[in-house]
Amino acid sequence: MNRRQFVGASGAIALSLSASLPRVQVQAQAAYSAIDLGFPDGFPSIVPVALNNNGVAVVEATAADKSAIFIVENGTFTRLGDEDAIVHATSINDTNAVGGWIEDAGDGSGPVVDLPVLLTPEGQALMPGNQLDGRVHALSSDGRAVGAAATDERQSARRAVVWDNQEVSELKGIPTDAASSASDINSLGQIVGRIETPDESAALAVLLSLDEDPVELGTIGGAFSEAVAISERGQIAGNSSTSDEQTSLSGDGIAAFSWSEGTLTPLPTLENQAWSNASDINSFGLISGTVGLTAPATASPATTAVVWAPDSVLELNQVIQPIDGLILTAAVAINEMGQVLCTAVDTGGASHAVLLSVMGN
Repeated sequence: MNRRQFVGASGAIALSLSASLPRVQVQAQAAYSAIDLGFPDGFPSIVPVALNNNGVAVVEATAADKSAIFIVENGTFTRLGDEDAIVHATSINDTNAVGGWIEDAGDGSGPVVDLPVLLTPEGQALMPGNQLDGRVHALSSDGRAVGAAATDERQSARRAVVWDNQEVSELKGIPTDAASSASDINSLGQIVGRIETPDESAALAVLLSLDEDPVELGTIGGAFSEAVAISERGQIAGNSSTSDEQTSLSGDGIAAFSWSEGTLTPLPTLENQAWSNASDINSFGLISGTVGLTAPATASPATTAVVWAPDSVLELNQVIQPIDGLILTAAVAINEMGQVLCTAVDTGGASHAVLLSVMGN
């Protein structure tokens, strides 16, 4: 997410692999190689966060008494952020800059405040502007960032913002009494996110701008939707609540969708699917995400990593070169080379980060 540039035809290989697959999961010849990224010293568990177009991942590593953010490149872990700070990451761009936030307790007399931050191997810097608190959700490679921030003491709700040219600006057309958030930005400056109703009874996925009013993307059938990622071609991935009648899409009330040229489309389903969640999209229309499964499809864990093409869904555990003792449970990001960053669990329950690459690429 948040670091797309249109590069070459390798993503088309992944698209051709997935487009030929049927709707249900099948055992197939390996389409992806898989690499367990391992652990940094002193941390027995890591959670993958984001992936850039160079195959560099950002992860959050945890131990019993600590956590830390690392970028992982060619097997090397580089720690980001001050060691005495509680740092969270959300995104990485193609220059290896990482966006996120720092938990700030101040002098301890008030609530913890989130401080939006930019992290690099050279250090960390708070985002510019007068925001009271906030989080960076996405970065573009030209230095822009989007997220959510409270910019006015009179308004408690965070609002969708963009950081650009050393300033923070609210996006246009958002009701003053409604919470909102920006999730992603592409190189064209197109921004996606969500706007909540003032009473928080509903939220809608939107296409946002500094200059134009929001474009509502709609929902699959329920009252809530969010747009989580946008490609260089303006294709959008998101998630929506469903109606009680839409049991083929979701038994638990949430399903992934794609949006393109004014049309919102629910994504294909697996057998025994309980719910689905999209996380990222590339310029070939491939969407990474997670599907929750109901018995008897799985024992434990009850989620699986997937990649969606426009008319099919690829269950990644079925089409990778297996890694002994690991099961993929979520796909958190996909880049323009078709690489997919996944969460996996081992037999002891520890979380791993696994990078998938298209075979023969």
